[in-house]
Parts: sequence; structure tokens; C-alpha cells
Amino acid sequence: MNSPPNPDKLEIRNSKSEIRNKFEIQNSNVSNKSILARYSNQATKMLLLSQIILNACMSLLCKYVEKFFALFTQN
Repeated sequence: MNSPPNPDKLEIRNSKSEIRNKFEIQNSNVSNKSILARYSNQATKMLLLSQIILNACMSLLCKYVEKFFALFTQN
């Protein structure tokens, strides 16, 4: 027949699985943080790039609007 389970072995197994679970959770947190940092860094770069492009477009637009109105005011 089956012998009753040894409580010491069960306790060791439980503590091993708890340690393994904690380690996996910590690793997943680290990887999530690094992924988040990488994407936020890329998002910041894209935001700065879009602001530079927008500023360049606005300055070109202002120049052409000034030239357009200058044509009408010369007459």
C-alpha cells in the first residue's frame, strides 16, 4: 500500500516551487521594465522627431503665407 506522504518532503517541494515562482516573477518584472524603458525611449525619440518636423513645416508655411500676402499688398 501507499505510505503516507512525508510532510518534510512536501514542505521542501513547496518552498522550492515558491522560490521558483518568486524568481520567475522577479525576472518577468525586470524584462517588463526593460521593455517599457526601451519603448518609452523610442516614443520619446519619435515625439522629438515629430516636433522637429512640425516646426520645420510651420516655418515653411509661414514663409509661403508671408510671400502670398506680400503679392497682394504690393498692388
